[in-house]
Amino acid sequence: MSIIAAAVVGESVSIGSDSLVSFGAGARPMGSKVVVLSPSAAVGLVGGGPWGAFRVWLQDSSNRRGLGGLDEEQTARRLAERWLAFCRDRGHGTVGPDGAMVMPGCMLLAHVEGIWVIDETGDLLRYDDNVAAIGSGNGFALGAMYEAQKSSTPPLTAGAMVRRGLRAACHFDSACGGTLHIKDVVL
Repeated sequence: MSIIAAAVVGESVSIGSDSLVSFGAGARPMGSKVVVLSPSAAVGLVGGGPWGAFRVWLQDSSNRRGLGGLDEEQTARRLAERWLAFCRDRGHGTVGPDGAMVMPGCMLLAHVEGIWVIDETGDLLRYDDNVAAIGSGNGFALGAMYEAQKSSTPPLTAGAMVRRGLRAACHFDSACGGTLHIKDVVL
């Protein structure tokens, strides 16, 4: 699997990933799984199949048009629509028992106004806290970031919290590891 972690502190957003992708008993280096969408938002993608191609597709600025200058929920909705269309157009995903399309992966959207998960069905889930993580090491990352958030004096930056979470996930979860990639977005 993999790990994506995000934190929002004031008007600073940080999101990061490890650089491994694990499949069963094997793992291979992948590089960053994070794309900056606009001056106020970035996204991290984790999962199988087309997520790597979608990350590359998002790196083309013409594919990010219409994602800037929106509030957090509008950005999340548009990103989810593009993810579903991208997978549908390329024949990725499966049809669930209820007839809804199920994508092979999910995303974590870190926006200056909040953090959202776009799950495998394209549903939006908003985090109530200013730290979040998805992937196999998410519990370790969340625990480390939450503790850093509550006990650090002076308070840590968003980037320092994300780094702490990613390091914890990579230390305790054998499916996470490699180089850490962290993107900071500061208004």
